[in-house]
Amino acid sequence: MHHDVLQHPGEMDITSHVHFDVLKLIGEKYSLNFMQKMRQDEFLLAAGILEELADHNDPNPFSAESKRNRAIRSLILPGGISQSFDVVVQTKGLDHTSGKLF
Repeated sequence: MHHDVLQHPGEMDITSHVHFDVLKLIGEKYSLNFMQKMRQDEFLLAAGILEELADHNDPNPFSAESKRNRAIRSLILPGGISQSFDVVVQTKGLDHTSGKLF
């Protein structure tokens, strides 16, 4: 068993169940403002992940750009893994009266 789960990034699953209601309450205790809970794919789109897609004309499906673009698409396509994960956005000291996430 590993005691330092960050010792080997990307090599082990650190997925955990999170009780978001408790997370929200603890955040409020430390003056965090709950903004939104959303699916991971929705969060990534709102955060601008599409801007990370690389323009390229390389027909090689194994090029670095092709691999990166496939990885990004796999996170946001309907039925993808990101629909199974949630993100909670909390803020502190930010003006969020506009209602916009970013």
